[in-house]
Formats: sequence, structure tokens, C-alpha cells
Amino acid sequence: MTTDLISRVLITCPETGEAVETVFRLRPTAFEALKGQHSFRCSRCGQIHAWSKSDAWLADVRPRHM
Repeated sequence: MTTDLISRVLITCPETGEAVETVFRLRPTAFEALKGQHSFRCSRCGQIHAWSKSDAWLADVRPRHM
């Protein structure tokens, strides 16, 4: 994967179990440096989900936790 590639950051919706896009678009180096909690309104269930880097993966990379 090219290090300059900007990818969508995904998490698993806790309500539906489906992968969902967050509002973040990051390069892999920025994703690795990501800290703290973030939140967004889920396009799958409509609820607001809080997440951190350990919950997420880049769209072009297989999820670490699946």
C-alpha cells in the first residue's frame, strides 16, 4: 500500500455488526498516530458511536480484529 494513499476509516456498527465509514479520511501514518476518542452519527443505524483507533481500520487494509 502506498503511504500517501488517503483511506476511509471504518468501524463495526455495534447495533448492526456491519462495517461503517466514520467521518475520517487518513493516510496510514496519520491513522497510526491517532489518539483519543472520536464520534460520528452512524449511517447504518442512525445512532452516535464513540470509537478509538483500536476499534477501527483503514478501508484498504483488512480489519485487525476480525
